[in-house]
Amino acid sequence: MLLFEWVTAVPADPALRAALLPDAEAMVEALAPALAARFGEGFRLVRDPALPPPRCGVATVPFPGTRPEEVARLVAPGDLLWAIAPEHEGILRRLVAAARAAGATVLASDDATLAVCGSKTRTAEALAAAGIGVVPVLPTARARALAPATLVLQPDAGAGGDGLRRLPAHRLPHPLPAAHILRPFLQGEHLSLTLLCRGGRARVLACNRRHVAFGEAGLSERVEVGAAESLRSVLEPLARRIAAALPGLLGPVGVDLLLFRGRPLVLEVNARTTAAWCGLLHSDDRPVDLALACVGRDVETAA
Repeated sequence: MLLFEWVTAVPADPALRAALLPDAEAMVEALAPALAARFGEGFRLVRDPALPPPRCGVATVPFPGTRPEEVARLVAPGDLLWAIAPEHEGILRRLVAAARAAGATVLASDDATLAVCGSKTRTAEALAAAGIGVVPVLPTARARALAPATLVLQPDAGAGGDGLRRLPAHRLPHPLPAAHILRPFLQGEHLSLTLLCRGGRARVLACNRRHVAFGEAGLSERVEVGAAESLRSVLEPLARRIAAALPGLLGPVGVDLLLFRGRPLVLEVNARTTAAWCGLLHSDDRPVDLALACVGRDVETAA
C-alpha cells in the first residue's frame, strides 16, 4: 500500500509546491497514520527526501523521477495506490494511468472521468447536460459584453485558487491567458461536499463551509468541515445527481459549490482527496475504511 501525494513527493514544479504545500502536508499527516495502522509494514509514503520527514513517523520511499509516468517504476502488480495530485498539466490523470498500466489498483476515478473533471469547462458542460445547476463558463465575447459586471478569470485546470483573478469585464486582458476560462462573479455562500463515489452512487461524508478570500495572487480559503450539515437535505440529492452524471467517479471526491439565491450551483468536481479530509479524520478514521472499500470491499459499505 502506497500513499502518493504529488506535491510532497515530487519537486517537479516549485511554484505549484509553494502554493499547495501546506494543504498537501496536512493531508499526508491526516491519512498516513490511518493507513499505516491498517497495513502495518506493508505501508509506504512516497516522499521527497529534501523535505523534512513526516511528523507522523511513517516509512517513506523516494519517487524515482519527476514525471507522473515514472510511478510505473515504483509500483508492482497487485499494489494498492492512494493517489492525490493536482489536475494541473494532467498530472493526476497521467499518474493514475501509468500506475494502472503497471498493474496497480488505484483509488481513483476512471480515465474518462479524470479527463472531464480535469477541466472546469468540461465538468460544467457534463453537469449542465444532466440538468444540474452550475456556475457557467462564459464565451469571451459574451463576457466582454457584460461590462460593468465583475468576472472571474481562472485556469481551466487550475489547482486550488492559484491563478484566479476577480476583475471588471472592461479590464479583461487581451488576449486572455492560454487555457483560462471566464465565469460570472456571483455573490453567495461558498460550500463544499466531501463524497465517496462508486458506480454512479455517492455517499456524503461531510457538508462543509468554505471561507473564501480573493487576493492579488488568487483565491485563498479555509474549509470548515461539517459546518453546513444543516443543508444536507438539499445537498445530498445533489451529490447523488452528480455521481449519476459522472458514473466513473471512484473513491474520494470533493465538490465545490456556491449557494446562490437559495440554489446550489456547482463550481468544480475534484476527483481526488481534498483538504477537507484533514478535518474529517480529526477524530474518526472510519472514512479511510470506507474509501478503501471502494476498491475491493462491500460496495454497500462504500457508497
